[in-house]
This record gives sequence, structure tokens and C-alpha cells, in this order.
Amino acid sequence: MMLEAPELLVVCYKMRKPLREVTSLFDLNCLASAWCAIENALLAMAAEGLYGVTYVARDAEGLKAFLGVPIGMEVAAVIPFGYPKTPPVEGETPPLDRRVHIDRW
Repeated sequence: MMLEAPELLVVCYKMRKPLREVTSLFDLNCLASAWCAIENALLAMAAEGLYGVTYVARDAEGLKAFLGVPIGMEVAAVIPFGYPKTPPVEGETPPLDRRVHIDRW
């Protein structure tokens, strides 16, 4: 899908300090914010009939070099997206009580 997608969205963020120096969850807030933005982007795309998936590169150094991503910035995800070749088939959605479990399965 990645090579066939008409568009790619590369979501980047700036770490407070290098990942190897992270000592608390607070230092990862920028990454969490990037993923909130990714969620909103995917929801906005879906509202317009676009579909995408997230891909997290195990080692993004080559991608960062290819794109010219500035030093200190990290890649949170690559999102290939576009309109589907065939429209999705709407199915029956199971009732909420079959999908949500509280205090037990």
C-alpha cells in the first residue's frame, strides 16, 4: 500500500531531549501530542472519504535524511492515504453492549 498510495503524510515532532536520555513520562509528552494529531488527521480524512493507515518506521534515519528532516526532529508515523479503489461496504454494527465491557469480559 505504501508505494501505491497517492499521498504520504509524514508526522514529525521535536523531543525535549534525546530518547536515550528520557527519564520520565513527561519527556514523552511531545510524542503523545503527535499521536493525538495523527488520530485527528485520520478522523478528518475519514470524514472526507479518505482512508489511511499508520506505519511506524523501526529506524527512520534514512527517511529523515531523504526528506531533509531537521536535526532534533523525529518521525512519529508515516501515513499513506487516499480514496479507496472500491467503496467500503457498510455492514451491520454490533450493538454497543457486545463491543464494550465494564469490569468483566
